[in-house]
Amino acid sequence: ILQKMQQERKEPGKDAELAFKKMTDSLAKAPLKGFSRITDSIRTLFDSDNNPVFQENNSRGQKAWFRYRFSKDGQPAAMTKVIEHKSPSIVVYRLEEQHAAYDSAGRISVLRGFQSNNDTTVDISSLQYLAREQRNYYDKEGAMDSVVYKDTYVKVKHDFSYEDGRQSAMTILKAKSPDWIYDTMSHTEYKFWDGRLTGMKLDFYFRKKLTGYNRWEYWYNDAGYPVEALMYIGDMDRDIAYRETPLEQHLFFYGGADDRQTALRRRPAEQQRRTVPTQTEQAPAEEPVYHPSDPLQKKATGSGPEIFTFVEEMPEFPGDLLQYIRTHFRYPEAVKDTVEGKVFMRFIVQADGSITNVEVVRKLEPHLDEEAIRLVKSMPRWRPG
Repeated sequence: ILQKMQQERKEPGKDAELAFKKMTDSLAKAPLKGFSRITDSIRTLFDSDNNPVFQENNSRGQKAWFRYRFSKDGQPAAMTKVIEHKSPSIVVYRLEEQHAAYDSAGRISVLRGFQSNNDTTVDISSLQYLAREQRNYYDKEGAMDSVVYKDTYVKVKHDFSYEDGRQSAMTILKAKSPDWIYDTMSHTEYKFWDGRLTGMKLDFYFRKKLTGYNRWEYWYNDAGYPVEALMYIGDMDRDIAYRETPLEQHLFFYGGADDRQTALRRRPAEQQRRTVPTQTEQAPAEEPVYHPSDPLQKKATGSGPEIFTFVEEMPEFPGDLLQYIRTHFRYPEAVKDTVEGKVFMRFIVQADGSITNVEVVRKLEPHLDEEAIRLVKSMPRWRPG
């Protein structure tokens, strides 16, 4: 039944979301002793309180047994999980425990996790094998104010902000042993209109300095379905100002194979910052789609070739791109054991598939930036868009 309802959820026009939620809620609350659920290759057996008591993963050769301890109020205070993993040569057991503490309102305030390998005979919490601790903090309205995750060496804090009953921002801070002084890692802001998420901006920090950001825009049609998602990245341009570059565009279509314009309906007036006009006629398959009013697409002036940021069929690498990078990338010896990360590149795939105008959009380290440029320039011809 769940599989059938999941399929119906994907079909527009059917109000299956509420029915699906009712079904999952009823299964979660149903007092079915010995109720078994199979997901992919994992079989889970539940007790009469719908707590998992046994789990078997056939693809990984792994079994797990669960045991619970409850407080006087009936709240689950501790869960012990014994994991058996079989390999052709050896059977390994691992023990995991999770202890919970509650505040006066019955909310979880502290979660402590412990784990041990090849030792299932003792209470591992007494051996101080602390894997992770989570502390939840709530505001006066009962909303989650912050969450702090801590292990032996690192502490990460998530701070939340709310506006009109919705989460409007989240800041992630990180601290390390032994001083445990927080430093901002990232800050995310969310924008809503008419109850829907219309924008999101994720800022990255290093030693309290903004190093770059990612930004998303989301658009919906009159029926409330998402029709377009845009992603941009912002990077420091010569340490003077931030330059924003379009990175990805996703279009969502809900018509049939011959109705590709359904998604590009009129946007609400409040969302008219950037308009992509609906085409009345389909462009030939071999011609790229170009919107003159779209600032995300660039068209060369004069008699030179046209350059498109987004086209109906994007260029493709002839083969496995990740495998090509793994095989041909040469890690610079000067930074081999000290620096790792991502270099964001931008280049043009010409009509004949050749690569030109290679540049670094977000830098990492000079040696790695140069190697990334060399790697892209050495690529074979792509299949043009």
